[in-house]
Amino acid sequence: MEDDPFLLVKRQVEDALENATSLFDSWKRIQQTVSSPKNQELLWAADELTSALEAIEQDLDDLDVAFDASQANPSKFRLTAADLNSRRTFLTESRNTLQTIRNTMANPPAKKRWQILMQEQDTHLESISGTLVNLKEIAGTMNTELDDQAIILDDLGDRVDKSQGRLKRAMYRVTDVLKREEGKTAGLEKKNYFCY
Repeated sequence: MEDDPFLLVKRQVEDALENATSLFDSWKRIQQTVSSPKNQELLWAADELTSALEAIEQDLDDLDVAFDASQANPSKFRLTAADLNSRRTFLTESRNTLQTIRNTMANPPAKKRWQILMQEQDTHLESISGTLVNLKEIAGTMNTELDDQAIILDDLGDRVDKSQGRLKRAMYRVTDVLKREEGKTAGLEKKNYFCY
């Protein structure tokens, strides 16, 4: 059984599972300490762990094929029922370990997700607060500008009123002068009319 391919691949899978478990522990540690699910270190650990799990899955598929062959003819491989049970148990436990890791990665603990959501919400609220401060400053500047414009418009209104007053007085004088001139002209015409 020293040259048994199942045992050779099993050792590789055991080493890979140990490495994956170490990566998984690192992923959990990082996941608990970072504030964003988009953290580069967290994403790198998740990618490495996912790649390791996929490689282990492929090795387990190969072991399944080898197990099925050995189960079909145990005497050819000199395997006892205990050997077959041990192999079946190893395959089942290994797949369960992979599934547990995948489930945890897909659904991190609710508390941590809640913390991440709260931190993201805080970040958004800080951004909104900054925007509101900017809007307040803009509104203040606009108010000052409108006050300045109101003063200018009041001044312009006063000047227009004065100009209208001057214009009315000037129109009154022009009208008065025209009436006087008409009166003189009419008086001259009457004189001229009576002179003939």
